[in-house]
Amino acid sequence: EKRFERLRELNCNFARLAHYPHTPEMAQKADEEGILLWEEVPAWQDISFEKEEVRDLHKQQLREMIQRDWNRASVILWSIANETDHTDEDRNEALPEMADYVKELDSSRLVTAACFIDEEDDRERIYIDDPLEESLDVIGINEYYGWYYGDADDMKNFDEDPNSTPVIISETGGGAKWGLHSSEDETWTEEYQNDIYKKQIEALKQKSQIKGMSPWIFFDFRTPRRMNEYQRGYNRKGLMDETGRKKQAFYTLKKFYREKQEQVQCH
Repeated sequence: EKRFERLRELNCNFARLAHYPHTPEMAQKADEEGILLWEEVPAWQDISFEKEEVRDLHKQQLREMIQRDWNRASVILWSIANETDHTDEDRNEALPEMADYVKELDSSRLVTAACFIDEEDDRERIYIDDPLEESLDVIGINEYYGWYYGDADDMKNFDEDPNSTPVIISETGGGAKWGLHSSEDETWTEEYQNDIYKKQIEALKQKSQIKGMSPWIFFDFRTPRRMNEYQRGYNRKGLMDETGRKKQAFYTLKKFYREKQEQVQCH
């Protein structure tokens, strides 16, 4: 209830449920609220796609997720993977097979995956070079320009093809500790995170192939991998902290999503 209350406040109409199937109540509530969903199985990064038992388990998880939620009107995207290596030959053989399997199970919905993006000439050109794209209806892009690398507005150099596969920015953003304030140049501050989103939004607005954007992530969450003076066991990329206190970026995205709603209503 709280999550969907905050989703309504944010003015968004779409949410990515990552990186594994969430509780069935999420899709039930999304049906009631009219929020569109991306659902996903945990085929993430260093999966041993060369192993037959791994592929069998992958199919099992896809089947269980789809059969559980295929009567939920809110679900519009089945995701088969997240951040897998598109230079891995075994991956490039396995994932198209999974995409075909999903379409056999449910031909009424779109198939997607969250993928990496490629770049050249010091990010003067940013482009999609993933063979999996041919098997997808929508391709997700995880990119962290302005945080792990590059500048926040580097996506202005995305070499788009408006007639190609539609793109959703499935992850973007940066870390910030709630209540930590300084200039936009100081990492871990709310101002720094907010500046990333402002510049990302302006860059993405220019690209007609990009049809949507979901921030990473809604709330700060626990993870033992994140240990420094700002994180202290939390991934701090949330628009809100773990208690629900809103960071500046929440309001920037709220304004952006409201503007998009008004554009749709005008059309």
